[in-house]
Amino acid sequence: MQYILVLLLVIQISILIVFVIQSIKQRRLCNLQSSTSKPDLDSFDVIIAARENIEVIRNCLSNVFSVGFNNIILCIDGGSESVASCLMKEFPTVKILYNEKSLGKIKAQIGCLHLSTKRNVLILDADITLIKTKVESFVSYFIESNVDFLCPYSVGISTSMNSLLFAVAETDRHMRQRVVRAGRDAYGVSNLSGYCMLANREKYIDIIDTDAIQDDVIATINLLNKQYTVKTYHQPVCSEIERTSLKSYLLQKTRWTAGNIVLVKSYNKLFKATDLTKAFAFTSSFLLWYWSLWVDFVAFLSGFAYPVLFLFLIIEGVVKLIGLVSASKPQKRLTSIILYILLWPVFSTLCLALSPYYLTGKIVEQKTRR
Repeated sequence: MQYILVLLLVIQISILIVFVIQSIKQRRLCNLQSSTSKPDLDSFDVIIAARENIEVIRNCLSNVFSVGFNNIILCIDGGSESVASCLMKEFPTVKILYNEKSLGKIKAQIGCLHLSTKRNVLILDADITLIKTKVESFVSYFIESNVDFLCPYSVGISTSMNSLLFAVAETDRHMRQRVVRAGRDAYGVSNLSGYCMLANREKYIDIIDTDAIQDDVIATINLLNKQYTVKTYHQPVCSEIERTSLKSYLLQKTRWTAGNIVLVKSYNKLFKATDLTKAFAFTSSFLLWYWSLWVDFVAFLSGFAYPVLFLFLIIEGVVKLIGLVSASKPQKRLTSIILYILLWPVFSTLCLALSPYYLTGKIVEQKTRR
């Protein structure tokens, strides 16, 4: 048992070191390639799939108009028809679809995509607020890099932004976006960001799966199978409404954990369709953000019987600290980073234990933010 855990820790520490180095390089390259040209935002349609929260939708639409986009297609997926009627009066230039019964985010997006006439689209969740000073550079980078999909970083906003829970959760956002996804970007396998991304409309329709739990992950696998191109934009372009309670974070991560466990069976077709480097880089997301945390938890408990394991856990913690401090500049968030490194393996293992209950419908996440 001791030797197996040492081997697993050595493997994941080695991969983590590579990804931390690559993530730092990718951010530097992106900054060097930043464009100052002014793009034509009217050549894009903005696609928004929303629920019935009229204030969230209203704020999103106002924000999208304020940054310079004029062509918006909105689907209100479920809820009262009066919400759609009210928004039609307030935003007469917005094309609005209304589903009396909720069909789910992806099917709502598909309805909007079929109404679009543009080659490229901006896909948004309704709880997203675009950062005005970042949008033009983001769009210019997409045009000039000639990729099919471009996915930015995001930052969280919350009514509890000064809470320690929010700070630790924001550190987890940095880990998955600015370390894991950023590292993968060096190998051309950055995953799609469902909350905000620029996309080739027809190719996006070609890869999305309406039945997947983790729709953005399975879409990324389909994207790689079809040899479309995707990159990460290594700047925060938007903010999104974040959860405010431990329970809501727990349910969200449980959903992600359950979805990624289900998707493991899809990895075989990925290894058949693309080269081994890209396939291994893609699977590193599951390894570094799920599997390694479970190994850390077991290694910590086993460390009381085999103290040498604590040495490897400390080395791994130092590598994570370096990666997260670099990713979090100029705000280093040292306290939250240290708490994240110490506590997230326990939290992630709890999500793993709850996953069977999520998959069987015994626990349900009420996703009301959009």
